[in-house]
Amino acid sequence: MLLNLTHDIKTPLTVAAGYVQLIQHQPSTATPQTLARVAHNLSSVNYYLHYLMDFNLLQEKSTNVVFKPINLSHFLETELFNFFDDLNEKHLTLTPMITPNITINTDEVLMRRIIQNLVGNWLKYATDSVSITLKPRDHDHILLEFKNATQSPQIDVSQLTNRFYTTDTARTTQSIGLGLSIVQSLVTSLGGKMVLQSDNDIFTVNLIFRTTSSIPQ
Repeated sequence: MLLNLTHDIKTPLTVAAGYVQLIQHQPSTATPQTLARVAHNLSSVNYYLHYLMDFNLLQEKSTNVVFKPINLSHFLETELFNFFDDLNEKHLTLTPMITPNITINTDEVLMRRIIQNLVGNWLKYATDSVSITLKPRDHDHILLEFKNATQSPQIDVSQLTNRFYTTDTARTTQSIGLGLSIVQSLVTSLGGKMVLQSDNDIFTVNLIFRTTSSIPQ
């Protein structure tokens, strides 16, 4: 996984550097199309670095998960507020259904990365509407649900957590199939469970956590 990530970072970085050198030697080549190619490749570098940082986070946290009580309802609302402008830019209408004052024992850093990754998934693939639900599932568990409309064909959810699997066969978007694999690893580190569903152009990620958690044995 690390080898593939470093290779995928190197390729767009080399392309972007090549275009910059061309512009330095021939300023007339700095056309909007050329600059767009540079921007696209630098965006790819940023995309891969994002997952490389998550990979490193998983390694660091593998033996140092710090559980403490947090108000997940407030925590979730704060993280969603940080994405308000991004969601508006993508013309995504968010419907939050967050039960107030749900408190669980969890690692704050890992929980933040889970939320950020799944909202990032909305920004890449969702169309029109997205929703998030936080509620008690039973006496000992809570349910955190991310749902979005999508224009993708029927998705084989059994494949989505395989590393480097992507539904984008044309490679028209930046996707190496790492996002949900990373999320699953993060959720597992917190002793939780992830369930994926795809039905009638609606894609759902259900996360189930115990209200009191400890490092899984």
